[in-house]
Amino acid sequence: MTRASTTIRRLALVAGVLLALAWPSSADARTEPLVVVVAETAFSVDAPDGMERFAQQAADVIVEHWEPIAAAAGAPAGREITVAVEHEIADWFERRNEPARNPEWAAGLALLGRDTILVKTANTEWRATLRHELAHVAVDLADGDQRAPVWFHEGFAVASAEQWSLERAGTMIRAGLSGNFYAFSELENGFPPASSSAGLAYAQSFHFVRFVRERYGEHVFRDILTRLREGGEGWADAFEAETGVALTTVVSDWEAAIQSRYKWAPATLGGGGGWGLAALIGILAWRRKKRVAAERLASLQQSEAAAYGRDPDDEIFG
Repeated sequence: MTRASTTIRRLALVAGVLLALAWPSSADARTEPLVVVVAETAFSVDAPDGMERFAQQAADVIVEHWEPIAAAAGAPAGREITVAVEHEIADWFERRNEPARNPEWAAGLALLGRDTILVKTANTEWRATLRHELAHVAVDLADGDQRAPVWFHEGFAVASAEQWSLERAGTMIRAGLSGNFYAFSELENGFPPASSSAGLAYAQSFHFVRFVRERYGEHVFRDILTRLREGGEGWADAFEAETGVALTTVVSDWEAAIQSRYKWAPATLGGGGGWGLAALIGILAWRRKKRVAAERLASLQQSEAAAYGRDPDDEIFG
């Protein structure tokens, strides 16, 4: 290695260290917590210094959405919830000298049993993410010591955050055509780790939650969770007590309805060619959605940069 290349490497190392020291992180000083009370539940929102505006926007989301979400779940009032805005979710654990237990891709995390929500800033859909995590906390408060199944947690959260998408609709069409669904008993304690498999788990959980609501009313899950919390019954027993029908029977009805709804799709679209055209349209729509998301992310990054007094065109940002 030449002397010149060695010098360049050293300068690059020094520059990297200086940038790391200068760049604000969630582990640095935090804002004074912003406290809002909604439906007798107190939320304390804090963020890295310079992110006061983001914290206020997060508080606005809570004020707008917590009450209907809590009412739908039957979450008891009077609790104190912490919402931490983070550049990286792992920063929250680092400040507490705890091992991070979040997936690297996670844009938000509800720490059940700790009344805490973590929200990542660099996420174009952070408002929906926050609503999703609020729903998890609402269910956690509503079910007491009796844990609701994971499939309900996620289905209820996706519905509360209105996160139904073209991709999830396509997933349900394919599952409806093939009849290949996960048994809900397999989704009681967790979802499969592979993203493609988890996609079906999320899609069918949302779809089943919506099916049950349409059949038994908006109050049905609130009543099931109340029975779970106050009566100490298991989920299947509480479900049958409130609906008058066994959970397994309702699942069978749902599967039949899904398969009946989508079995006509290939014929209606003219066989293989039409189905291929539909797939192409879906791909184009997906690509457009990704492009819009990228543009929104760029806008978000510029907003964050402005919050720190940085040049929005600074290529180092993000």
